[in-house]
Amino acid sequence: MDDAGRELLRLLDGLPLALAQAASYIRRCEGGLDTASYVQLYKDQWNELMRAGKSGSPLMGYEGSVATTWTISFKKVEEQELNAANLLRLWAFVDSKDLWHGLLQVAGNDGEHWPKWLREIAGKKALYWEAIQLLLQYSMIEAQESMPGSYMMHPVVHRWMSHMQNGTAKRA
Repeated sequence: MDDAGRELLRLLDGLPLALAQAASYIRRCEGGLDTASYVQLYKDQWNELMRAGKSGSPLMGYEGSVATTWTISFKKVEEQELNAANLLRLWAFVDSKDLWHGLLQVAGNDGEHWPKWLREIAGKKALYWEAIQLLLQYSMIEAQESMPGSYMMHPVVHRWMSHMQNGTAKRA
């Protein structure tokens, strides 16, 4: 293992969830991303969280390294596919388990009562699958093996996502 790998392992406190998240991000980056570059992204994001006054967050301490890796990945998801980011926000607001396309279909049939992005995902299954695939690739969600077509969010990811949303994001 090189120096950057050892530093990343130290920064993430060896936490399997954080390591999996970092690996998903590195693997997903087009053109490749080396470990040293990810370490720098991590440090920049950590500093941004600290400047934003999030030190009172329930996710600081040992979970802070996990929260930082998720923030890095979430920003990339948001940049690549806003529907996926919005779906994760909605899911965090509602529950962390058992999301499937049929659950959203009522929004597609109910006109103006729902945000446009939700009506689009609900009405076009291809857009839903696109969002789900991106969230899976970044390890933001996982498939429920016992229920094909159903997905869940790790409880700590759910807690992080709920905490990171401000009042405006919850209404979006």
